[in-house]
Amino acid sequence: MIREFIRHQWLQFRRSPSFGREMGMTALVIFVGAMITFSLLILAITLPKLITSIPTQKDPVSLLNEMVIYYFLLDAVMRYLIQKVPALDVQPYLCLPVKRKTIAGYLLGRSLFSLFNIYPVMLLLPVTLQFLAPRYGTMNAVIWLASISLFSLCIHFLNILFKKKYDSTPWVWIILVVIASSNYALNYFYGYSFLEPLGAAMESILVSPYLIFIPVLGFLLLLYATYKFLGNHLYLEELVQKSDDHLESYSASFGFLNRGTLSNVLILQEIRLILRHKRTRSVLLLSLIFVGYGLLFFGNEAYQDSKGFFVFIGVFMSALFTINYGQFFWGWNTNQLDFYFTRPISLRTWISSRYRLLVISSILSTVLCIPYVYFGWDILLLMICGCLFNIGVNIPVMIRLSMWSPKAIDLNRSSFMNYQGTGVAQWLMAIPMLVGPYLIFLPVNYFGGFVPGILALGIVGLIGCLFRNQVITRLTNRLRVLKYKFIRDLTL
Repeated sequence: MIREFIRHQWLQFRRSPSFGREMGMTALVIFVGAMITFSLLILAITLPKLITSIPTQKDPVSLLNEMVIYYFLLDAVMRYLIQKVPALDVQPYLCLPVKRKTIAGYLLGRSLFSLFNIYPVMLLLPVTLQFLAPRYGTMNAVIWLASISLFSLCIHFLNILFKKKYDSTPWVWIILVVIASSNYALNYFYGYSFLEPLGAAMESILVSPYLIFIPVLGFLLLLYATYKFLGNHLYLEELVQKSDDHLESYSASFGFLNRGTLSNVLILQEIRLILRHKRTRSVLLLSLIFVGYGLLFFGNEAYQDSKGFFVFIGVFMSALFTINYGQFFWGWNTNQLDFYFTRPISLRTWISSRYRLLVISSILSTVLCIPYVYFGWDILLLMICGCLFNIGVNIPVMIRLSMWSPKAIDLNRSSFMNYQGTGVAQWLMAIPMLVGPYLIFLPVNYFGGFVPGILALGIVGLIGCLFRNQVITRLTNRLRVLKYKFIRDLTL
């Protein structure tokens, strides 16, 4: 039966209408995977010398085990962003005498054929043989390497369970963010990290190889849990996209907008669209995660002498959701534009409502970044001026450039490693958004300093806000010319 599954999937892939495009994407993925594998192979060869050359007071073995923990974290993030959950169009098989356990076993077995499951052994094999084996014995070193591979497989199964069960659960993400923030705070203020005991635990496997039973037990338990979960959810009612009734309670919190103007009603409809669909929810979640992006730079001594780089951070972080959502300004309403354009709704009102939504999101992003005042009042001023620049300049430019050949978007797909809707316009948007602030900041900064430079950004943004009505009018006129083309092109 496994052979039949493989043959059917090949036929489905070969006969797909988008076969040529999928072949091109497959070739690209293979090329990128080969480049990553080659880079890791070079790193694996140089890793033994790299560990001994790092200036630190720690024992090299302890340092290696701490690095392994960081590798696990990176592995978990990369698996979540890149690795797909094992999937199969199982509906045709549900009415045939095919056991669900067989289907679940095939899905689980196929998921193991992944480069992510090979990378730990490939990366750490040289350091195991050259660095650990002479010190702890070949058997202990091999058992340590096997435990690394087993822990990586545990992350593999956890990733499947997480994506299938908890990916759309807000409280799970809140817990993860709290843990990560707490670890950063403890490490920054007290020099303690949650990862240090884990590194010591990995080192203990070298001394006491019988502890290999812990990763073996974890692997078997997660393998069984994933197998049972996949087998128990191969039903039509489980496969059909479930309605997100619990999200209605969130959008109901914005019900006051229904009592306002038509523009407010359209904003409420867009908020509901964001909360109901996977792609837009992923964009919202990604924007919230990037709130911590500034911690990598504002508190880093290496960037204190190049504060000009902070301008990019300030403009970017004060428009987290605005940039991620606004670059596909028209694609989000795929298959809905004909509905809006055939109703007695003014195009100006429609654009104005979307413009206001992006403005509100930029303001909210800035509010979330207020705690960065810890690094100085000039950082808070940078966020506020970056917000004004986004509202007055970047948002109108983004809306206008997004009118250039927009692409349709399937809202029920995740945004991670999903380039649907991406075109030339998205790349061109980066030019004015990255270069524009520096064209204003650099001359003022050269003659007046950092604070006058960022104040100039805020002033230019305020000037742009004064002309917002004229800008919306020009956007409306352009949309009036292109609306029928949009209806034709933005249809899946």
